Amino acid sequence: NGALALTGVGVCMPLIMIVSAFAALVASGGAPRASIAMGRGDHAGAERLLGGCAALLLLLSLTLTAVLLLWGRDLLLLFGASENTVAYAADYMGVYAVGTVFVQLTLGLNAFVTAQGFARTGMLTVLIGALANIALDPLFIFALDMGVRGAALATVLSQALSCVWVTSFLCGKKTLLRLRRENLLSGLRLVPPCIALGSSSFVMQASESVIFVCFNSSLLKYGGDLAVGAMTILTSVMQFALLPLTGLSQGAQPITSYNYGARNTDRVRQSFRLGQLLVQLVQPGVLRSCQVLPQRLDQFRHLALLPVLGHGVGGSLAAHAGRNAVLQPRQLVHSLAVQGHQVRQLGHLGRLHDQPLLHILALLGPQHHLVQLGRVRPDAP
Repeated sequence: NGALALTGVGVCMPLIMIVSAFAALVASGGAPRASIAMGRGDHAGAERLLGGCAALLLLLSLTLTAVLLLWGRDLLLLFGASENTVAYAADYMGVYAVGTVFVQLTLGLNAFVTAQGFARTGMLTVLIGALANIALDPLFIFALDMGVRGAALATVLSQALSCVWVTSFLCGKKTLLRLRRENLLSGLRLVPPCIALGSSSFVMQASESVIFVCFNSSLLKYGGDLAVGAMTILTSVMQFALLPLTGLSQGAQPITSYNYGARNTDRVRQSFRLGQLLVQLVQPGVLRSCQVLPQRLDQFRHLALLPVLGHGVGGSLAAHAGRNAVLQPRQLVHSLAVQGHQVRQLGHLGRLHDQPLLHILALLGPQHHLVQLGRVRPDAP
């Protein structure tokens, strides 16, 4: 059943988001600190940071793989799978779990590529995986009749190709920061500050996973398996509104972090203002796209109202400057409470109505760090 299979894959999303959150924990904490070290002229320290973060990614990969293989089915039932869809979800996660190491290394190490200013190489990392996935999906799903297992296998193999590409680059001669074996263990001592800095991104993504779990459970109770599957499609489309802004944030990271390390706070402020301007230019295009969608997708016009500066640029810029901007707990509590009520009242539109206020709260948190930017020393703890 294609609808149930789609729902089963959708139920896996909270687990996949948690896996990505751990990669973001290392990437968004380690890459800015490496750029700051390069701005200070501490090239050896930046390489030790790279090695320590790579070792941490390997340790996290082994742990997550073991957890997913041992308790994957139980977690899927807890996260909103029904007896009708858990078989599809378990098939998908069983294959995906084996490739966790590729996902972690690709997402985690690619941030260090862009942190050095190699934007084209970082883009190729993503394109290699995306194009391979697009090519392999129909082969495994339809030609080889592997179903959801084929979809998971295509994802794993695609991430493996991206992983080989990014690790080859970081071990090669063109990179400024080389991944060296001797830095893997010695660099672990430099990891704790990276974890503290990356905790903001981790909390944001992990909280989205928790919200997704609550939402799936509510939809399963009030709308059944097909409602969960429908939201899977809607969530995929929602990403198109956020991805351009996430790209702007990642593009600003090398400039912001390097100049912060070099104590050039004027350039840091300029990069933030430019990020704000670009967001204001991009978001109207998203609004227009939502307005011209067919009537059946008219609910996506809510996405155009998102003040996504907090999610895409503002919230991460403070971290790029070495300042931790952890999402305040009351924002998560608010979102969980409001979404539970609005799902009951508005059905699948409840989550979309809640998003603008959630992102307003996400925007407010980092502003204090940005206002204080000129008063903070780059080597401050």
